[in-house]
Amino acid sequence: QFHLTRIEALRGLGLRELEAPELRATENHIGGNSSLQKFVLAELQSAGAWFDAIQMAMRMAAQGEIGPAIAERIRYPRGFWDSVAAASGRNQLDPYLVTALIRQESLFNPQARSISDARGLMQLLPTTANRYAATAGITTSAIDLYDPNISIQLGTAYLRVLMDMFGGDIFKVVAAYNGGEHSVSQWNARYPGDDDQWVENIGFRETRDYVKKVIGGMREYHQLYGSPSAVSTSTRTP
Repeated sequence: QFHLTRIEALRGLGLRELEAPELRATENHIGGNSSLQKFVLAELQSAGAWFDAIQMAMRMAAQGEIGPAIAERIRYPRGFWDSVAAASGRNQLDPYLVTALIRQESLFNPQARSISDARGLMQLLPTTANRYAATAGITTSAIDLYDPNISIQLGTAYLRVLMDMFGGDIFKVVAAYNGGEHSVSQWNARYPGDDDQWVENIGFRETRDYVKKVIGGMREYHQLYGSPSAVSTSTRTP
């Protein structure tokens, strides 16, 4: 009850972004109460706590508390959709490609940080962010890679550069985002052929798996939600 009271207070103050810790604490104390679990799951989505919502949905689906169709939509949320749609439009990108890449990079956790020092939603290295800041219209002094909007602006600017570099081939663009432009150029020279064959010849197993997951995720988003232009900005799963 204590945490639920705090959640209501935060909501009343318009501080929904601070609800996630209270919702996590509530989940830890509700045991097998299915109604409260569903309440917490819905509130996590409304608060934009996508990482926590995905983790909770997977646990609930495994226990049979929610159906597979609902779980799948929560596993593939349109997190940070307004920012993604706007930045994708500016850079002429499929917003579902961007969303699938974010999902694979950070699972929608703005505070994610890798052992290689890649940071934020789109897991950019500080050197990469500085390189493409001007392209994104951001001053280097304003770069905060843990800020979702800045991460998305920089990440989509970089994707646009890769699109131009590799002739709009999304398989090669995604591979370059993970494995580097130079590596992709080498693979292109060695392994001409269609995309499916090319992917199987990617020299890094991590990048090969990464490309399959991101492209597969993009296709899943299209299947779940249809045309991006028809997607509502509402992010809560019914």
